[in-house]
Amino acid sequence: MERAAKTRHLSLARHRLFLAAACVLIAGTVARPAAAEQDRPFMLQVGSTGGWNSNIFLTPNNTQSVYYAAPYVGLIFDKAYAQQEFQANITETFYRYSQSSLDASALAYSGAWLWHMTPGWTGTISGGRTASVNNFSQFQSTNGQSFVVTTYNSNINLDGIIFGGWHILAGGSFLESINSQQFQALGSYREYGMADTGIKYVTGSGNWISAVNRWVQGDYFDQQPNPTTLIDNLYQEHENGLKSSWILGGKSTVYTRLSWLERRYQNFSQRNYSGPRGQINYSWASAADKLRLSLGYTRDIAAYLTNESSYTLTNTVSFIPSWQVSQKIGVHMDFEHANWSYRGPVFPPTGPLRQDTVLSALLGVNWTPFHNVALGAGVQRSHRSSNIAADAYNDTLVTINASLKF
Repeated sequence: MERAAKTRHLSLARHRLFLAAACVLIAGTVARPAAAEQDRPFMLQVGSTGGWNSNIFLTPNNTQSVYYAAPYVGLIFDKAYAQQEFQANITETFYRYSQSSLDASALAYSGAWLWHMTPGWTGTISGGRTASVNNFSQFQSTNGQSFVVTTYNSNINLDGIIFGGWHILAGGSFLESINSQQFQALGSYREYGMADTGIKYVTGSGNWISAVNRWVQGDYFDQQPNPTTLIDNLYQEHENGLKSSWILGGKSTVYTRLSWLERRYQNFSQRNYSGPRGQINYSWASAADKLRLSLGYTRDIAAYLTNESSYTLTNTVSFIPSWQVSQKIGVHMDFEHANWSYRGPVFPPTGPLRQDTVLSALLGVNWTPFHNVALGAGVQRSHRSSNIAADAYNDTLVTINASLKF
């Protein structure tokens, strides 16, 4: 990551410049997050997550189990002024493992202005930083060291009523992802461009359909074009598609998304790919919201740069039921089945192209014994089978968590 470190100052400067420019350009569909109810505009949050992972590096022979704790402290701000709402939070998390080489600290922050010009013209300007720590499902590790992916993002969105139920949508985004270790298949990168720009029609009952476009310019800033491996560092992505949300009746809703994605590299067209992406999700809730369920299917296509692949196709089916046992106790489950296909080899393969199947099941319990006090526990079992033996694994993750806001 030597080059990533050298370009850090430049990339953050571009991040700030983009956000300033976005305020002038105003840009996708506004999806306002539901604001958490707070006692005061400013609140302090402290807590910790801890547990046991039976196979932290996700190897086929389960070589390393670890115990871990992740205490955190954060400050949350949420305040409405007239028709405007402002949100911000900052959290520092300290990850500590029984294998100390995995220890890491992660700073996360975000801010958002949910603006409201008129009843028919609304939008969001937001930005922030997140960090993913020691997720080795795709970032395979051979040195036993921590792996942190830090992401910076800025977004600006506009949703304006033109006439009747017709809306105009516009959006812009900046994204930068930095790996703490260099990893060719999913390298550090930055993207900037247009997001969810198009039109939307909303019916009187709240159903809607939209036609949107996304265009981004991207670069892998920690690598140079390599004619030997055909690894490129510059690309463009174009995506056109439809989105919709339809209320079937009562508390049943169907959300759909269907698009065509194309990625084109500047130097080595052998890495180019295109294909459909999509999602359909059905959600239901009982009259008293005691029971909820979500059933979904997602098809995705994404870059994965090795000699044997240029991209992955993923087909995922999920089932997520939950039960609010009482006002203070909730139970939730999450079942997922995913098929991964690694496509687009740039050299004649020496064997079959990689195919993975991932099965996971999670059971969790949440308990809120007092106001602003939350406790939880969960157990998750994951299994990946693969036609490449070295990529198979079994893993069990047990977690407990507690948080306090004041």
